[in-house]
Amino acid sequence: MKTATARQEKDERAAWLQRRRANHHKALETIARQVGCETNGLTLWRQLRRVENWLTPLSLRHCNGEGIDGDQWERFKGAAGRSPDPEADMSTVLRQLVRWYCREPGAKLPERPPADGGPW
Repeated sequence: MKTATARQEKDERAAWLQRRRANHHKALETIARQVGCETNGLTLWRQLRRVENWLTPLSLRHCNGEGIDGDQWERFKGAAGRSPDPEADMSTVLRQLVRWYCREPGAKLPERPPADGGPW
């Protein structure tokens, strides 16, 4: 009798976890559709994990004082402001770069500003 109860609890936990995953994937799909992305939830989750796994060591390095310094961020901010795209800002440029890096269909590298516009 004890084995049946343990098995039942294990099955209930597995079903609960499966429901949570399905809800999470649906939420990702809902968010993605708001920006015109039709990728399914599981694929989005995998792409986010890849980006997160790629960015986590970089974020830790940056938080520990390594990586991108303040001067680089300031130059990036200035370059993003001089982009040929009138709606470009740092956030837009970074999102475009991440979409391109994750090989999303139709994603393109953000257009760089003219070389004569600054110290980059």
